Amino acid sequence: MGRQLMTGMSGRSEDARIPGVVDDLAGFPGVAPLGHVLSRREFLRMLEVLGRFAGSRRQLVLLLMDVSHFDWVNDAFGLEAGDHVLAVLAEAVRRVAGAASVVGRLDGDQFGILAFVESESAALDIAGEILAVVRAPLAVDGELIHLKARVGICPYVLHDDPKAATLRYAGAALSEAKCRDADEPVFSSPADRQVVERRVSTYRSLHRALQARELRIAYQPVVNLRSGHAEGVEALLRWRTRHGLQIGPEEIVPVAEDTGLIGPLGQWVLDEALSTAAARSAAVGMPILVAVNLSARQFGDPGLVAAVARTLARRHVPPSQLAIEVTESLAVDETRAARIFAELQALGCRVGLDDFGTGQSCLSYLRSLPIDFIKIDRSFVVELDRDLRARRLVQTIVALARDLGLVTVAEGVETEPQRLAAAEAGCLYGQGYLFGRPELEA
Repeated sequence: MGRQLMTGMSGRSEDARIPGVVDDLAGFPGVAPLGHVLSRREFLRMLEVLGRFAGSRRQLVLLLMDVSHFDWVNDAFGLEAGDHVLAVLAEAVRRVAGAASVVGRLDGDQFGILAFVESESAALDIAGEILAVVRAPLAVDGELIHLKARVGICPYVLHDDPKAATLRYAGAALSEAKCRDADEPVFSSPADRQVVERRVSTYRSLHRALQARELRIAYQPVVNLRSGHAEGVEALLRWRTRHGLQIGPEEIVPVAEDTGLIGPLGQWVLDEALSTAAARSAAVGMPILVAVNLSARQFGDPGLVAAVARTLARRHVPPSQLAIEVTESLAVDETRAARIFAELQALGCRVGLDDFGTGQSCLSYLRSLPIDFIKIDRSFVVELDRDLRARRLVQTIVALARDLGLVTVAEGVETEPQRLAAAEAGCLYGQGYLFGRPELEA
């Protein structure tokens, strides 16, 4: 390809990480010869075959490695050079993993390594050696480039659907590794695997639950701290599965976002909440404000504002009775969010930030987003009556909000001293177990 590419990576001794297994593979159809980097199809076939040898004496582990931000290399040197770098890197990983280990290039800059080990620490050692190899500088056209990677590890699963489960757990471990600052490998633990299985179960059941109306909305009062009267409610998503399992929005929403169900789910929540607002307003003879949470992903829907307007009209609810909340700790495109917030306000809705103070961009959001209220996160409120610094911090937030013309709501008020402290700090509204737990509509 006309490019000079050198590596300082050194191969390790050709030790047998899979003792007694390599020779046994000759009789299996479709098994690729070892000694080279496999394709995705070949590697997955090897995972299935080697799984038959996994057991208590030989612990087969799958290592998934992802090269971080490799698109920068492609942008700087071109796609052809990028592919060549990955090919050299893959061969270096194969050498350091050992001749009897199995290495495959799975997808772009992601690789898989299969090895039999005696212990978890041995698998971590292999991962550490591989990461060290990746960190060694590469020279392209006389320029040194530095790479880093993340590695997730999982022992081969011996139950259910072994190949699929092993890939799933290793992928979750890799995702966890990507979330960490240090490039240290992450080994999938039994607790991690339980979380993954619950998430998979949620995914499999959520669409059916939405169709079968297993999802419910609970409502929690929002109280005026001066008068003590409830002036609105927040709609909170709840799901009791047919097996009696309680699942909250913290599990439902991420799965819905990842699977494309957030659109219909969000529409259903909005429709149910406005139906309840209309019924309660008619029952008490005065308007009831209802607050509905939107996930950051919903702001990517170009039809969001139009859908809100249609639902308000269909349920005969004035826009002034709807408050839209977005969690402040979620990353949002501020320019797009500002436009949508402004359109919702022009419609007549109120717009605000939930869990204020927990994210890294809270002051930026106050500057850039047109909002009407902020809800101060409960982590500050629970310390109000016993921590002077928390009290002063909330007072500062309230003063800033007041100067910007924003209403403040204290979240998580559970005791009378907390209520008094929130009121003294200047919060106009409060929400929490002291005023009422979320209750399902009868």
